[in-house]
Amino acid sequence: MKLGTSLAVVVAAMLTACATSAPPPPPPTQPPAPEESRAPIDIETPADPVLSVELRKRLGESGALLAEGPDGSVRLTLPGAIAFASGSRIVSQPARPILDRTAQALEDHPGWRVVIEGHTDSVGRELFNQELSHQRAASVMDYLVSQGLDAGKIESVGRGEHAPIADNATAKGRAANRRIEIIITPAAD
Repeated sequence: MKLGTSLAVVVAAMLTACATSAPPPPPPTQPPAPEESRAPIDIETPADPVLSVELRKRLGESGALLAEGPDGSVRLTLPGAIAFASGSRIVSQPARPILDRTAQALEDHPGWRVVIEGHTDSVGRELFNQELSHQRAASVMDYLVSQGLDAGKIESVGRGEHAPIADNATAKGRAANRRIEIIITPAAD
């Protein structure tokens, strides 16, 4: 017998031995029940949190400019001229009734989170504007908390001059950029 033939016989014998020593196939499973005999599974999936229509209506009546976000959020904007005196971080008297109505609406309708953003124009030093925007946002947050809102559901952020909505080259544009934005998003409470 030739060496190539005997090697082929040995390999074939090994493969046969491996094939016959393989584990048995798994036991057959029962076929699935026909569709009409299956009971429907009633799994309650939680709905995505949303801000109620009533809350949106009340926020719209607050006196702030309201814009709906594509993510279900609401953005209230208080122009800087209403919210603060020039260079000040103290919430102005004209802004307080707006914030009072906003706080009351939120208190009456749970299921929200709030981010308060302070914005400035680009006049002056960038570092000063950043700090002023942060202080103003924190002042609005403090005011809302003093009206009974949960501080754990509110965050304040200073954006400085980095998110303009108008051209800082004009007085009208700079006035539009000086603002407080209150972003209210739905949250599961």
